[in-house]
Amino acid sequence: MAVKLYGLAMATCTATTLACLHEKEVEFEFINVDLFGGENKQPAFLLKNPFGQAPAFEDGDLTLFGKLCSFYMIVSYFMHDMQLKKHMVNYEIN
Repeated sequence: MAVKLYGLAMATCTATTLACLHEKEVEFEFINVDLFGGENKQPAFLLKNPFGQAPAFEDGDLTLFGKLCSFYMIVSYFMHDMQLKKHMVNYEIN
């Protein structure tokens, strides 16, 4: 499993990314980050997100943070499906 999501589930950007992951049935690991305890300001988390905010997202060698996590999901998974559907519709019409 290469996809990891770090964050607090009730945080808006984390919840949006979680929704995208579940929608596309992507296998992932969720790592809870204790924002209230300051875990997001520790050096290990700052390597993933230098601003110390949730979420942080890893897909193989790629690390993203904040709203980019959801944007990446849309581009990587949703747009790919839309292209496949477009080709299927064109094939059926012709």
